[in-house]
Amino acid sequence: MSFIHSSRLPVRRIPWRRILLIAAYVSAIVLVPAILGTANLATKMLSPGAVEPYQPPTYSGALPAPPPLDPTKKIAVVISGPRGVEIGDAMEAYEVLARSDLYNVYTVAAERKPLSMNPGPTLGGSGIDFIPHYSFADYDAQIGRAPDLIAIPYFDPAYDPVADAATLDWIRTHFGSNTTILGICSGNIVLADTGLVAGRNATTNTGTFDRVQAASPTTNWLHNLRYVDDGNIVTASNLTSGIAGALHVVDREGGRAKALDVARQIGYAHTEVLDEPRFDPTDEGLALRLAEAALSGPSEKLGVVMYDGITELGVSGIVDPVLGSMSARTYGMSAEHRIVRTRNGLDLLPRYSFESVPTLDRVVLAPGENDVAKHEAEAAWSAIEPGRPAVDLYASVGHGESAYEVSFRNLAQSRNRFLAQHMANVLFYPADVAEVPGAARPIREALALIGAMAAGAGLVFVASHLRIARRGRLQAVAQPA
Repeated sequence: MSFIHSSRLPVRRIPWRRILLIAAYVSAIVLVPAILGTANLATKMLSPGAVEPYQPPTYSGALPAPPPLDPTKKIAVVISGPRGVEIGDAMEAYEVLARSDLYNVYTVAAERKPLSMNPGPTLGGSGIDFIPHYSFADYDAQIGRAPDLIAIPYFDPAYDPVADAATLDWIRTHFGSNTTILGICSGNIVLADTGLVAGRNATTNTGTFDRVQAASPTTNWLHNLRYVDDGNIVTASNLTSGIAGALHVVDREGGRAKALDVARQIGYAHTEVLDEPRFDPTDEGLALRLAEAALSGPSEKLGVVMYDGITELGVSGIVDPVLGSMSARTYGMSAEHRIVRTRNGLDLLPRYSFESVPTLDRVVLAPGENDVAKHEAEAAWSAIEPGRPAVDLYASVGHGESAYEVSFRNLAQSRNRFLAQHMANVLFYPADVAEVPGAARPIREALALIGAMAAGAGLVFVASHLRIARRGRLQAVAQPA
């Protein structure tokens, strides 16, 4: 008798339905938050009226005379591109140099007309324009000599060395034997395009090294330094590193005591940079800001009350952190649509009057040193909007802290500490917000993310169970009676 043993094993079927169901859940949990977040972000950034345009509105009013020239002081000019400048780069150089009392400080551009103050780390304008003190032709006719210092901030996203050739030529022809150049942040792209930094030591915005290397290959472009001193060319790295660079110029020209006094006046406590410009830059991309903006509610409409005597860094210290965080849109406004002259003689033009500004969520007073003008502006606003008073959030500026630090603290308390620290890093401001009292955590954003993920899972659950129920009904109908 023989026995035949079968060696065949039972065939294991791949559970495709279960695998597909799991894949559907995973996809929905990922895709639904991404789709909802993208739609929310697009509404904030791309919908009509979501961002302030770069192009200034027309202005038909009379232009004020430039501040008078003091022959006992040197001349410093902050140059602008034909469309405008980055607000932080220009403001920090302007105020630090003006407060030093070493310079007559003027703004110059190809034409004397309203130009945009562009926020650096975001899209769109700031709601604030400025009027250059001189056109290039006016400067040459009325001043008639090379400046002692030319500060070059970043211009705007439309900067092009061919289209902006007149500005590059003016810098080249006015770089006299006794002239110092202060290049700030991505303004060093402009400097590289002039050819004046060839064969020299310099630094630049950390994201522009490839660009400037291509434009000026013989320059020794140095990394991880807030500023680099190469004689009559001083360059600063990202954004608020320009404060350190400008203070270094004051230190060099006027002495350490004067530099420390200027730092005290603007509330900049990080004067260790005068002895140690080295630092470890953080790699801060857009990912966190985009995620936070995608998960948060509508952007705030923030009115900034402007009046004669406001400070330059007080304004940029509001605009760059707030707009850069994508948490709000700023509306520069004054009682009337007119030019506002700052504490140090810069002519700013807010785009809105109290009557023309859209409905706002919150209103703050720009920091300044003209208390009479501040109170008059506050009263004028309250007369129009008594239910939404202007808050003097920045009253402490110049008393141990700058406007930037106030903005970072407010971001930590009103949004969350991670976004606030992120913005300090993005702006290269050496602030630590870890100990900010009342700093919030991103609980609302986390709940929004969890809710969107749950909605995605719920869609798959409903769809799959409807399919099962439908199949069950079909099978019941198909059974014979």
